[in-house]
Amino acid sequence: MARIMPGVALVAIIVLLAVAALSVPYLSAARAGTAGCIGIVVLDTAMIICVIVADPAVTWAAVLAVAASAGRLAFSARCCVLSWASRLSGG
Repeated sequence: MARIMPGVALVAIIVLLAVAALSVPYLSAARAGTAGCIGIVVLDTAMIICVIVADPAVTWAAVLAVAASAGRLAFSARCCVLSWASRLSGG
């Protein structure tokens, strides 16, 4: 069962992001998009931790994964800030 959970979580995140992309009402799109982005961050962090715990000798792969995750996190944070700034300014 534990082996299936990351895949199930990934499918749920993809569904949330698809709902956000295809949703017409702004509030439901914003909520689904926010939940999807948070889910990506949590899943990404959990997978990196699992790899580091499972095999501490694979440090180069962990370093690459952390770098890629940091890039994704920075991009997501920037998009969220721009989205909220636009929403607060009424644009």
